[in-house]
Amino acid sequence: MARKKVILGGIIFTFLVGLNIKIVDAQTSENLTIPTKEVIERLARIEENQKSIQRQIDDTNRRIDDMNERINERIDDVNIRIDDLKGDIRELKSFVLWGFMLMCTGMFALCGFVLWDRRTALLPTIHEMKELAQQGEKVEKVLREYAGEDTKFAKAMRAAGLL
Repeated sequence: MARKKVILGGIIFTFLVGLNIKIVDAQTSENLTIPTKEVIERLARIEENQKSIQRQIDDTNRRIDDMNERINERIDDVNIRIDDLKGDIRELKSFVLWGFMLMCTGMFALCGFVLWDRRTALLPTIHEMKELAQQGEKVEKVLREYAGEDTKFAKAMRAAGLL
C-alpha cells in the first residue's frame, strides 16, 4: 500500500514539473519578440566577427606556412651538411686506404731490398769459400803426392788423419 502511494506521488510530481516547464517555455517565447532591424544588426556583427576570425585563421595559417618553409630550409641545410660529411668520410677512407697500400708497398720493397742485399753481400763470400775449397783440395793433392815420396811425412799425415 505504501508502494502505491509512493508511485502515485511520483506520477503527480512528474506531471506538475512537466506542466511547470511548459509554462516557463511559453512565457519566455512570448517575451522574445525582437525587432527585425536589431536581428539584422546582430547578424551583421556576427558576420564581421566571423570575417575577423577568418582573417586571424588565415594569418595563423600564413605564419604556419612560413614556419614550415623555414623548417624545410633548415632540414635541407642539414641534409646538405650530412651529404658533405659523407663525402668527406669517403675521401678520408680513400686517403687512409691509399696510405695503407703505400705503406704495405714500402714494406714489401724494403723486405725485397734486404733479401737482395743479403744475397749480393753473401755472393763474394760464397765465391771465396769455393776458391778456398778448391785450393784446399789442390794442397791436399800435393801433400798426398809428397807423402808418397817421403815416408816420414806420410807418417805425420796419417797421424793427423789426412791419409
